[in-house]
Amino acid sequence: MRKITFLVAALCATLFVSATTITINESSITWGTAYANCPASYTFGGQNFNLVNLVKGQVSGDSCLQFSKLTDTRAAGYIANAAELNLTSVVITKIGSYQNLSVYAGATATNLTVVTLVEDGSTFTATMPTGTKFFKAINESSYAATCAAIAINIQGESGVNNTKANNMSMFVANRTLMVEGVADGTMIEIYSATGARIMMQELVNGQVQLDNLSKGVYVVRAGNEKCKIVL
Repeated sequence: MRKITFLVAALCATLFVSATTITINESSITWGTAYANCPASYTFGGQNFNLVNLVKGQVSGDSCLQFSKLTDTRAAGYIANAAELNLTSVVITKIGSYQNLSVYAGATATNLTVVTLVEDGSTFTATMPTGTKFFKAINESSYAATCAAIAINIQGESGVNNTKANNMSMFVANRTLMVEGVADGTMIEIYSATGARIMMQELVNGQVQLDNLSKGVYVVRAGNEKCKIVL
């Protein structure tokens, strides 16, 4: 009897989670010092945020973010994410005398509780409880609150980093496929879990955009190498 042997090659991959930081400072906004010009929402780092009375300001000649006060006709200034994010921490960099910006967080936009700020030199860090999806940084002082910057740290999308395929590695960050060990100009093919090719794009600057893909598991092929990714 003739013996037939089937060789099955398995992808050796390590699951990881990427991270993203959106830093907002005076240079991030395009409107000026008049509170009336502050938009109700604005996009920072590809994410939409709700705003109230947040403007450009100065402390001792240095640029800063400035939030309105509570004791006049203006509502208290704040910034809050409009869409759900996997938040890990919010870091406020102070400027001059820190003026009472509080950070609230929660699993929904309507159920927020205050998070303790831990001071370390020039920063205050609010570490988000597990499951936090929304935050709000709000001025609770009786005068304009200022800060040099607000950094919003987000746990990114899951991906699979192939560590074995001929020195090629891939990972996903903010719906961008990052490919290392493969030359620019290589055609990157993406297949569904059922084996159907759904995308083919040339690698440019080591990247391929995945904006049109829905969440799921995909197989990526670059030349003779394959790797699995998870969106």
